This record gives sequence, C-alpha cells and structure tokens, in this order.
Amino acid sequence: MTDSSFDSPENGTSRRDFLVLGALAGAALLLPSLPASAAFGYGDTRHLRFLEELQNLQADFFTKAALSATNDGLSEREMNIFNLIAKQDAEQARWFAKARQRYGIAAFDKSYTSNLSVSRVTPEYHYPRNTFQTRAEMFARAIEIKETAVGAFHGVVIRASDDKIVESVASLAGVQNRHLAALKELSGQNPLTAYVEATTPRAAANKLTAYKFKSEALD
Repeated sequence: MTDSSFDSPENGTSRRDFLVLGALAGAALLLPSLPASAAFGYGDTRHLRFLEELQNLQADFFTKAALSATNDGLSEREMNIFNLIAKQDAEQARWFAKARQRYGIAAFDKSYTSNLSVSRVTPEYHYPRNTFQTRAEMFARAIEIKETAVGAFHGVVIRASDDKIVESVASLAGVQNRHLAALKELSGQNPLTAYVEATTPRAAANKLTAYKFKSEALD
C-alpha cells in the first residue's frame, strides 16, 4: 500500500526522504511464508511469544500516537506514517500468532501467569503522561520503543535454533529497521544511522516494563 502524501512534491521532501519513506511504504505486506514445520527448542517458543507481544505493544503505541492531538501537532503526512507503522506492527503480531498456532504453541507459558492459565487477557499498555504532549516528546518515545524492538529482533535472530525461523525473523527485522529509519527522517535525524546492535530479549523486555509490558523468563 502506498499513500501519495508520503512523496508529494508539495511536502518539499528530499530525495533521501523519498527513498526512506518509499522503502517503508513498499514493505507493507512483505511477510515471510510460515515454514511447514520447525524444530523448536523451549527458547524458540518463548521468543515467538515475546515477539508477538512486543508487536502488539508497538501497534498499540503507534495507533494511539497517530490519533493523539499533541500540543504542537503532527502533520497529516506524519500521522499517515504512524498509522502505517501501526498497521505493519499489527500484521507482524498476527504473523507470530499464526506461527504459534501452526506449531501448537500456547499463547503463554503456565508459569508466566499468576492463575496458572495458558492464556491471559490482552494487557492494557500504559505510556507515561508526557508521551503525547509534544511532537518532540512523541518522536523521542517512538524512536526509543522502535530501537528497543529492532535490537530485540536481532537478538532473537542470533538465539533462535531453527534455520527457517531465523530467516523469517530476520526478514521481519528488516521491516523494523525501515520503521526506525523513517521515524528518524521525520524527526530530523539522519536515517542512515538507524542501525541498532542486537540485544537480549530480556534486556528489551526490561526496557519496556514502564509500558506495563510483561514477558516470561527470557535469556
């Protein structure tokens, strides 16, 4: 899906802007095919559940950000980008949910919840009060969350044991990198510095606890 407002000459966008935002729009539905089977270790199942919830948190954040009326406002073009990122993150969350279902993986580990259930109510994420007050604060928070997600995706790529799942998660990580580059471009930063080093899923989960993100025990 593309939107003419992303690359309209009326916006005075640079050639670099065309490339960054065009790459983002072009990544809308490039989701990998699910392998027919996968050789999972216990760590892999936890990582799938972790990335699914991570994508639900991101979709929730970017949806709310796009709808938010900040004091100094977002342009229509910026709101379109936030909406597109929210849509793509939601699509990735659904991809992980389908992967779980195909491989017979429960939504959550029994040891993960206080009531020993294999599932739980979808969490209500919380964002600090100042998240949506100004455009600058919103972009700072958006980039922080997206950088955490990019590092987590790369961290899972390093740790996953099944080659087909590694390939799939690496493909999805590329979309996350394009999101980050677009956010940096919109905030006036150099999008070419969007590379983020891999981090452990646990470290990423810890960074997101401020948003009421919960995750089971991770390496």
